[in-house]
Amino acid sequence: EAIALKKAGIEFEIIPGITSGLSAPVYSGIPITHRGLITQCILVTGHESDGKSGPQVEWDKLAKLKNTTIIIYMGASRIETICKNLIENGMPPSMPAAVIENGTLQSQRCITARLDCIAQESRSRGFHAPAIIVISPTVALQDMMSWFDHKSPLEERIALTEDEHI
Repeated sequence: EAIALKKAGIEFEIIPGITSGLSAPVYSGIPITHRGLITQCILVTGHESDGKSGPQVEWDKLAKLKNTTIIIYMGASRIETICKNLIENGMPPSMPAAVIENGTLQSQRCITARLDCIAQESRSRGFHAPAIIVISPTVALQDMMSWFDHKSPLEERIALTEDEHI
């Protein structure tokens, strides 16, 4: 988007933040890494550009990674294909997986299931984009670490950033 703005002669400002691929799982109680369980994380697109000569994501290699959390952006519409590719290339069908819709928003929803069931669960519950798919043993920790879904939508939150005028 920034390149298109630049080419059009439109001024813009980029404000760095935390990517949804990291924030959505954490808000859902799913750690990205966990001592003794997961040592690395890979962020990958689930919806590649139509202009490419073929798939660029190497699902066969991702399926064989150990001790890795795989976070997939823009994969909601292709979740069946993604899960099938991973399983066909050696990822255990029992691998824990999650779909997080509207991550970090009050309307956030999260569903967890085995990799071989997550696509059907996601569809049956009406999950759609924007959504993040998380495939990792750490998804199994979600029940113990979930905190955001238990907050009341009417709960007042106050953040103080300075105390000069208090």
